[in-house]
Parts: sequence; C-alpha cells; structure tokens
Amino acid sequence: MAEYSIQPLKLAKRLACFARQLVLCCLLCCMMSGNTWASGMQDPTQPPFSAYGGMQAGENSLPRLQSIKRAPDYLGAMLDGQMVQLGGYDGEWRLVHVGEGSVVVLRNGERHKLSLYPKLSGLKRQEKTLLGSKAK
Repeated sequence: MAEYSIQPLKLAKRLACFARQLVLCCLLCCMMSGNTWASGMQDPTQPPFSAYGGMQAGENSLPRLQSIKRAPDYLGAMLDGQMVQLGGYDGEWRLVHVGEGSVVVLRNGERHKLSLYPKLSGLKRQEKTLLGSKAK
C-alpha cells in the first residue's frame, strides 16, 4: 500500500511542473507575438520627422514624397504611400511635374515643390562652395 501512495505524489509533482511550464510557455508566446511588439514601433526606413520640416500628415499639410519613378513609359511619384502618375491626383493634390530629385504638386492654384532629400539639398550647395574655395 505504501507503494501506491508514492505514485500519486510523483504524479502531482509532475502535473505541477507541467502546469508551470505551460504557463511560462503561454506568457512567452504572448510577449513574443508580433502585435505586442510592433504596435509601438516606428518604421526604420522612414527618415526622421525633422526631415519633413516638422509637418505632420493631415488635410492641410503637403503630401510626403517617398520616391520618384522615371521610366520611358511612366513618370510618377510615391506620395503618402500611393503611386501617382504624372497628371494624377493624391487626394486634392495633383502631380504636375516630375524631376530627378523633386516633384511639383498643385492644389487650388498653389504650387509646391517636394524634394526627396529636403535637408540635403542645402548641403550640396555648401559642399560645392567649399570645394570651389579650396581650388582657389
């Protein structure tokens, strides 16, 4: 009879250990789920907020230029995550010109030039000036 009383204790210990492992595994799965971690993360490929001149996306702000596509049969730009062909619209904004590093959008008769690298355009001019002054 002593033999039978030991087995239920071993079984209870094993069940308790299994329950702890199951709870820990469930907690680990919840912590590692994509929604838990990704909800507060920012897109690492996005330029810093200051690169857009501190503007936030909204109805009254300019669209954000993300890329330019220039091909023999297609001229367009990625504006706020949507590909817009030359002459096409992104909301109220019409794409009227596609350059090498910038585009021009039009809304209510107002033209705005959007650059892919707004902060770098001034740096290129400074670099040319510095190189020109070194050559003299």
